Amino acid sequence: MRDTDLPTKTTSGRNEVANRQLRLKPQQRVLLIAIRGEQTLGEIRQQFRVLGDVDTVVRDLIAAGLIVADRSSLADNQTVAESMAESVPDATAVDHGGVYAVIGARQFMNETVLAVLGLRAFLFTLKVERCHTQQDALDLLPEYHRVLAKAKGAQFAEAMVRNVEKLLAEK
Repeated sequence: MRDTDLPTKTTSGRNEVANRQLRLKPQQRVLLIAIRGEQTLGEIRQQFRVLGDVDTVVRDLIAAGLIVADRSSLADNQTVAESMAESVPDATAVDHGGVYAVIGARQFMNETVLAVLGLRAFLFTLKVERCHTQQDALDLLPEYHRVLAKAKGAQFAEAMVRNVEKLLAEK
């Protein structure tokens, strides 16, 4: 895997984020949610280095068919996904007030805090579960930053907050 590879979720990966059918480890779920085809593997390694061996997690996700990292696999996956999309309606096509964005952001916040803090994350995850609107999630970001910064440093916390903001901005 090269630093310039651009990991992207497969159809199976998108289904796993939505349905939680596999028993992924917290680090695997965090990376799966974070991978949106916007960051190179090098950027992902840098951003998530505090979670441990990112390459192993990426290899596990590739082996499970949840992401692809090289350009040829990406092209093959996009062709399959495009043909499937013609026959399957897009569940996110009608997003009432950013509901899917809030769900994705909540999942990401829960998974990152759980991966970093383990059982100590319980009280914070209760707060995350009470986020029902984009504004609720945005209001929780300062505490999310504080919790992550205390455990893993300000740089990691800022990167994770940026990820949540991107998730909330998606339609």
